[in-house]
Amino acid sequence: MRLSFELLVKELLSNNKSLDNQKVELLKQLKATAVSPELRNMIEKIFDYYMKYQNTYVKHDDNVNSNEIEYIIELSCVMMKFLIQMLRQKLLNIKDVYYKGHPQPCLKH
Repeated sequence: MRLSFELLVKELLSNNKSLDNQKVELLKQLKATAVSPELRNMIEKIFDYYMKYQNTYVKHDDNVNSNEIEYIIELSCVMMKFLIQMLRQKLLNIKDVYYKGHPQPCLKH
């Protein structure tokens, strides 16, 4: 889940920073999309605890309590869904500017 979250944030913020180094820019972008200060503060706290948990039990130790797995998956999904809803328009606008005058990539089935 951490890797999925990290890759999503990199895509939404159009950078290649590690998830640990994304908080400031993430909060800045949420402010720019008119997310309330109270919700930004909540996201900041959740992000801090999420990163601490991930670094302690997943990234450096792989010692996750099996009773906590579903909660972490659900929390990750809720955060990712909200970020997509709030920041995808910015991402779409960036891609529109890039593809103007350039061929669009096609998806092969």
